[in-house]
Amino acid sequence: MPRKLVAQDRSVSVGTTDTQVLSPNPYRVFLIFSVKGTNDIELNFVGAAAANSGIYLKGGGTILGLDMTTFPWYGAVRGIALIAASQLNVTEVEVDH
Repeated sequence: MPRKLVAQDRSVSVGTTDTQVLSPNPYRVFLIFSVKGTNDIELNFVGAAAANSGIYLKGGGTILGLDMTTFPWYGAVRGIALIAASQLNVTEVEVDH
């Protein structure tokens, strides 16, 4: 029997210092990040977030989708806003457990 998928949406205020965006999740299958604020954000998947050291998301609506079959990352995700705090919407799809 196929496993059911569950999507969890959350809004994270990403500050101008290293901010945890997501906790580790071994059941993760897909991620969607959407910048709702006007300030740019950088995401880091391997440690503390810092300017010019991660995946750059432009403020004002940039959307990034990551499929765990092509980008297998189950660890924490951290972010930093480059000018001032910004809202980041995160959708995490996971296998129901």
